[in-house]
Amino acid sequence: MVATPSALTDPAAFAAAYLDSLTLGAGQFCTNPGLLLVPRGCGFADTAASQIQSTTGGPLVNEGIRDQLAQRMGRVLSLERAEVIAAGTASGEGFTAAPSLISVPLETAFGDPHGVSTECFGPVGVVIEYDSLSRQSVWCDAFQAVSSGRSTPPKATK
Repeated sequence: MVATPSALTDPAAFAAAYLDSLTLGAGQFCTNPGLLLVPRGCGFADTAASQIQSTTGGPLVNEGIRDQLAQRMGRVLSLERAEVIAAGTASGEGFTAAPSLISVPLETAFGDPHGVSTECFGPVGVVIEYDSLSRQSVWCDAFQAVSSGRSTPPKATK
């Protein structure tokens, strides 16, 4: 999902709506907005980080889903300069996971579009901040090409 500057005139409202969608059904709906591009400096990351800390993860379908989520989060976090921005808490009952936000720099996303687009099936969002709409557009084109197997991604441009 790409958020434009005009969508973020109220970062708190946008973050609340995003987190509601991200954590709906413990993040196990196919409409989960797990990958989000936002304008650098728009305030989303700090606002969402503050909000997610008060969330609690719901039950995951089974142990395999929980284990795969942990593995895939590890894959994303192994990317250069990727980090957990903030997390909520796991409910502690059954197979659960803490709602989490992971930040990945745009340059890292260009360098490893496969890695950054690893689906974390659960309440986990990967946030990429972009500098300009033209740069995020180039990355989206690269992501689409890589995810569909049509071509290799273009290199990042300044």
